Amino acid sequence: MKISVIIPCYNCAEFIGRAISSVLNQTIKDYEIILVDNDSTDQTLVKLLSFEERYPDVIRVFSEFTKGAPAARNKGLLEAKGEFIQFLDADDELMPLKIESQYEMAELTAADVVIGNHVLIYSTDGKIKKHIKYANPKPWEGLIESNLGITSSILWKKETLLDVGGWDTSLTSSQEYNLLFNLLKIGATFVYHNLVQTNIYKSDSSISKSGNKRRLVEIVKNRINLRIAIRMYLTQMGLFSPKLNRLIDTYIYTELTTWLDVLPEFVGLYLQNNRLDVSKRKVFKTKVKRLFKA
Repeated sequence: MKISVIIPCYNCAEFIGRAISSVLNQTIKDYEIILVDNDSTDQTLVKLLSFEERYPDVIRVFSEFTKGAPAARNKGLLEAKGEFIQFLDADDELMPLKIESQYEMAELTAADVVIGNHVLIYSTDGKIKKHIKYANPKPWEGLIESNLGITSSILWKKETLLDVGGWDTSLTSSQEYNLLFNLLKIGATFVYHNLVQTNIYKSDSSISKSGNKRRLVEIVKNRINLRIAIRMYLTQMGLFSPKLNRLIDTYIYTELTTWLDVLPEFVGLYLQNNRLDVSKRKVFKTKVKRLFKA
């Protein structure tokens, strides 16, 4: 079998049909769909079983009681029969040519990972807006900038995923970029696919709006710590450069200042205690300057 499509499902009864239909409409037909219920509390499992009943030759349903999409994806990965893996979040959808065009590129280039672009679809002031996010074709730069595709826009070789142990379920955020980092460390071959074939639907929920500052600090720390780990690895391997150093520092600075209004103490303390090479940017905006003494 060529492709296993793995969809982690948690309380997604209202929209899972869109994701499944987008797979059933793929031009490539040598695939299976693995639906992994992640201990849902709504009618998700009932709906998944109804799809399995309608498409018994294509769809298999499993349950994973460890919370979190990474655990559900790992469950699907262990059950998968395909040579390549298409992870698909339950609220996203694929264009009809997505899998076939990326699979053909993987076969042509002997790639382990095919990086794809995506369309971000979100609502602002009651209006639906779309924004195309193009991935960086240079793997290390894209990894540092958090611009190396997104879970659903990528095609992954199963064997290589198993070589790095799949998804790290101990992490509370940054799991996909940690996985991409692990793949780069073992020398996995990355190739860039320039078509835009994945729709990502952004929900209105936001950790920054929830008031859970402790959780937000944890997310920001995970993102920063990953870049620090990348810096250490590249230095050890003799691959580090002034350009990559600036990219890392610029990413960290941008990440921090994004959350300045929500986490002023955390951001101010970090910027005071860490020297960042972002001299070529217009840094230290007025609201940032107030955190420092002249």
